[in-house]
Amino acid sequence: TTIQKLGLALHPGNEEYAKSLQPLKNKRFAFIFDECHRSQFGENHKAIKEFFPNAQLFGFTGTPIFETNATYKKIDGTIGSYLTTKDVFQKLLHAYTITHAIDDKNVLPFHIDYYKPEENVKIGSAEHQNAVATTILKKHDAATNHRRFNALFATSSINDAIEYYQLFQKLQEEQKQKAPDYIPLNITCVFTPPAEGNKDILQLQEELDQEREDNKTEPEKKKQALAEIIRNYNKQYGTTILLSSHLLGEVEQICDRIVILHKGKIVASDAMSKLLHANSIIRLRVDDMGKSVKIIDKLKEQNFPIESVENTIEEIIVRVSDNCAKEINTQLVTNGIGVSHISFEPQSLEQYFMEITEGETDVT
Repeated sequence: TTIQKLGLALHPGNEEYAKSLQPLKNKRFAFIFDECHRSQFGENHKAIKEFFPNAQLFGFTGTPIFETNATYKKIDGTIGSYLTTKDVFQKLLHAYTITHAIDDKNVLPFHIDYYKPEENVKIGSAEHQNAVATTILKKHDAATNHRRFNALFATSSINDAIEYYQLFQKLQEEQKQKAPDYIPLNITCVFTPPAEGNKDILQLQEELDQEREDNKTEPEKKKQALAEIIRNYNKQYGTTILLSSHLLGEVEQICDRIVILHKGKIVASDAMSKLLHANSIIRLRVDDMGKSVKIIDKLKEQNFPIESVENTIEEIIVRVSDNCAKEINTQLVTNGIGVSHISFEPQSLEQYFMEITEGETDVT
């Protein structure tokens, strides 16, 4: 992560960090970057080269970008182009290719099976994806020596990966219904969600242009899918994943239990649903406001989870510590009151966090 942290330190707006690096600016350095096919084509690389004019940069990559694989499709359908590895690092010092590795017996040789569709099927269509997933499930045991080995399945986009993951889940569930003794494959899905400008994520990665374009498409779908994948993983393996984040919306989607730290102390710890139901709101629209408020007040005296009742010109707002909307509605209707609208609004994790930390968002 050196390039991300150093690159971010040299970006405009981080003058304090750049100032502390000034004594090193004109010294001779050798920077060595691994995986340089993906980490050296953005603003971080440019910032480092400009700040350290006397530095020498060396890059290692197993998948260099040549002119033949330097294009990508943008979200608007047009074609963009990367800089090639040669553009960034100029001279190739040494190459050790996969053919060298096979000759030296450092890797196993390849066995490739080719598949040709029997009909004219559009690549990426539901019919095509179903055929691919079905074939993988049929061939997997034979290809992996009866599941002694693992397998990777790469797709051309994050959305494709999500769709295939969900398709594998569906097909295996159908197979279990047909054959109860069928043992499903353990399948999960891995991808990097959109950074969306978050510095905590940006310092761990610098997106390629293709990833950036991909993440512009349905970012919320990607977040929801990641939450589903993590929940399924936990359920399947009986594991617990600890997630530390300031992205509270994502935490709310993914986690079922939560711990909030404030000034080094635990200020809240419970099930997510229980915490968020506390201080939630029930909104009502009724044909007799005064009588309704009296009935709800009586319910509060009977130890219903009601904190307070207030009314505006148009509606009654009931603050509750748990969802008792059904019970309130039943009591009002039983007493002859017409209820035209009732809704339960649990507070968001962000609202709860702001409330419990008194708005001090800079303190974890």
